[in-house]
Amino acid sequence: MSMFDQGAVRERPFLSRVKNQPQDEGISEAAFFESVSDDAMLEAIKKAAKVNDRSDAAAACVQWVSGGDADFDELDALLYGLSGGQDDKELNESQEAMYESLLDEAGDFIHQVSNAKDEDIEMMSEDDDAAERVFESLSSAISDVDTDELVAEYSVRDSMMMEATKKVIRDGVLKLVKTKKRRRRMTPAQKAALKKARMKARSGAAKAARKKSMRKRKARGL
Repeated sequence: MSMFDQGAVRERPFLSRVKNQPQDEGISEAAFFESVSDDAMLEAIKKAAKVNDRSDAAAACVQWVSGGDADFDELDALLYGLSGGQDDKELNESQEAMYESLLDEAGDFIHQVSNAKDEDIEMMSEDDDAAERVFESLSSAISDVDTDELVAEYSVRDSMMMEATKKVIRDGVLKLVKTKKRRRRMTPAQKAALKKARMKARSGAAKAARKKSMRKRKARGL
């Protein structure tokens, strides 16, 4: 009879060890959070939001290329959906702010990982030829890389740089031309792509961590 069967009377070793374990004398979780200032908590929340935005934007760019359609509208639909946009409903103020953040992060992701020209990245929302060139450049850049790791690393890179250097000097700030605030209706294909982008953004970091861990284990002969 298993020790976990109903009516079993054998001692459960794990529970026994837990019960007999002395209480941690360190600060409790509740006490710790009570001691954190509102400013410190807000800063932590902002960092988490930044990582999420970068992960979402990078995943959208990867999915855009995976879809095979160089039309900027396909990428824009993903960013619109990731910001909370719904069919035939105009983005509210909060969603609009998130959409603009995702648009900027998408431009930065493309700038960092591809050889696309900055002027093409900035104008791809208004120039089909520029969008085509950006699409081809990004497609070539990520064709032979692990996109889970690419998305995960991009999502935390900015935070790591800020913590390491305290101040990052950029050669200008690349901004995509904002599309007009509008209602839109996503096609079934765009909705399917959005679902895949969300999956990659949310699971990419976990997959990347496991892959890197496995490579290190093999390198060490474990």
